[in-house]
Amino acid sequence: MRGGDFTALAALSDFFLSLGGAAVLSFVYQIAFSSAPRSKLLNCAAHAAFFAPAGLFAFCFVAGATAARSPRWYILAGAAVGAAAYIKCFSRSVARALVRVKKLLRKLFAPIAALALRSGRVLQKPLIKVYNRTAEARARRAKRREAENVVDGEGASTKKQPFRAYTQT
Repeated sequence: MRGGDFTALAALSDFFLSLGGAAVLSFVYQIAFSSAPRSKLLNCAAHAAFFAPAGLFAFCFVAGATAARSPRWYILAGAAVGAAAYIKCFSRSVARALVRVKKLLRKLFAPIAALALRSGRVLQKPLIKVYNRTAEARARRAKRREAENVVDGEGASTKKQPFRAYTQT
């Protein structure tokens, strides 16, 4: 906008646009971090992965969607009011809904998880047998290599000397 074209109605429009954008961003944040990682490092990385695109979104929003096309105090105030209003009005109900959705998903996927556990137990015995066979073969090969390292006719106590790299001392 040019300097003289900006009106109070445009400022009010920008205020409400930023209020709505902040409320939507707060909702997305709550959904994204409803079960945040327990590790501090992973939690920091997850927040960085969220706030980098969120900051880009806010910048592009201010630069493109608002009438002012630059950050103004009423845009920041609208964003603060939007985030606070979301937290005060909707945060608890969304958290309760998320708990219900998680319970429903657990109930829906419980048979699939039980089937996976049962099939894992069924497959465990053959896999253990395969592992034990390969371990035995590995041990036989190691014994064979040890026997080959013994110099002929001198007994088991003398073995080939390991290669020593030339070093200047």
